[in-house]
Amino acid sequence: MSLGAATSRRYALGNDPAEILQNAKAYAGLGVETLVISANTSDPGEARSSMAMVAREMLTAFPRAM
Repeated sequence: MSLGAATSRRYALGNDPAEILQNAKAYAGLGVETLVISANTSDPGEARSSMAMVAREMLTAFPRAM
């Protein structure tokens, strides 16, 4: 799953932490146990920032993921 805005050719979890968390929880509710998340950028700083946000905001919401 990509972080950021969805397009007609790809689904994305969203832009802000609350939206990403809501969408990830929806997948978990359907029985999905693993999401592979991509920052979907070629900018290393942007990718690092996105992954830091995932670690800070999302992993704590899914204790089993840690």
